[in-house]
Amino acid sequence: MTDYRALLLADITTKLSGSSFNVSSELPWESGDTPLFLKNLKRFYLDVPNTSLSEFILTFNDNCDGYYEETQIEGYLAMNAKNLKSDLQQSVRLIMQAKDSIPDQISGIVEMSTEITGDVLVYTFVFTFTTLYSY
Repeated sequence: MTDYRALLLADITTKLSGSSFNVSSELPWESGDTPLFLKNLKRFYLDVPNTSLSEFILTFNDNCDGYYEETQIEGYLAMNAKNLKSDLQQSVRLIMQAKDSIPDQISGIVEMSTEITGDVLVYTFVFTFTTLYSY
């Protein structure tokens, strides 16, 4: 099985080198009551993958039954909303382009949303990858 998290982290680390943002290999777990991405601003965090498997049956060809695997991984980037970095939009685009670093997928999608918590702007990225496997 593909190590989606490792591939994404490697690609995003390369893409963001030299930017105003760093990449953490740590998980974004909470420290006390605060997620690490809210505590360590300007650092991208990537969570563990959530994977689901679903069976599919192709009725027109009995030899092509199998299953598809859908994997979702959330990533977070937070910064002071009053002091945005000049390379923010470019860095967001580069993070979103990292979906293309995952091989052997039939679908790679990334959705991005933002929210402001206090004075902190939080970008949440949801990477979704779908792979087909036959029996």
